[in-house]
Amino acid sequence: MPVKFDDLTKAGTKVLNDDYQVRGFQFKTKNKTTLDGATVTTAVDLFDKGGATGAKITWKLPSPLGLKGVSIDKLEMDKTGATKAEAILDKGFHRVPDLKLEFKSALSDINGLSTGLTFSGIKDTLVKAEIKPLAVGKTKDSAVLEVTKDFGGGTSAGLRIKGLSPPKPELAVSGAGGPCFMALTASDMFKSFGIFYLHKLKAVTIVTAFQRGTKKDDGLSAAVAYQVRPDTTVKAKLQQDMSLSASVNHQLSKGFTVLAGGRFSGKENFSFGMQVSVE
Repeated sequence: MPVKFDDLTKAGTKVLNDDYQVRGFQFKTKNKTTLDGATVTTAVDLFDKGGATGAKITWKLPSPLGLKGVSIDKLEMDKTGATKAEAILDKGFHRVPDLKLEFKSALSDINGLSTGLTFSGIKDTLVKAEIKPLAVGKTKDSAVLEVTKDFGGGTSAGLRIKGLSPPKPELAVSGAGGPCFMALTASDMFKSFGIFYLHKLKAVTIVTAFQRGTKKDDGLSAAVAYQVRPDTTVKAKLQQDMSLSASVNHQLSKGFTVLAGGRFSGKENFSFGMQVSVE
């Protein structure tokens, strides 16, 4: 089945963006309970100013109260007191094959309520639609339509349209073959675009990217990930502003992981951070 639109470039972007704890200290726990398979995740920012909870707490209830076809994918409160909820109804509830109904809400803001669907009943095609009924015409993402298709041979493509007046199309194409992966993205009538190339050589993965019009990540960037051993990965990336980031992800034992890293910018600023995860 084709991947979601945002996942078309994931093979490259996860090396560039994921697992860089270069600022702040965080402790995370993830525990699976016997309450209908419910999972609770807690993320605590250490040495932080704090807030309503001092941490972000997330519940995942795959079958609340034993209800078939109902899943609460997210029930969350962060340290500021902001809340989020996401729920899915699948064929176990509505009896329609290949269809999922999705509901999201910020709870504190009714305008953030959104409803959507995911349909995978067309061969090698995934269709997603989402609408915020109370925000139509107010925000650019009040309505979103995504169509992605797998053409075989490692090639996939997707189209995403945001907004209603005027609609804003985004395109993404990815291809994989052997140790190579490449992805192209375009949006804002091709004023914004991205090119990603990944090459894997045994334990080493190299990614280069060029992006324009994205503001935050504009320019050329490169990253390398080296799997030193099965439980240890070292990563580093260099960005257009000449900032250098590096991290080490090490699993001390099963379910106990330490992620530490730092960032040195061209302005002679240095930051570092660490994350400890237990699950």
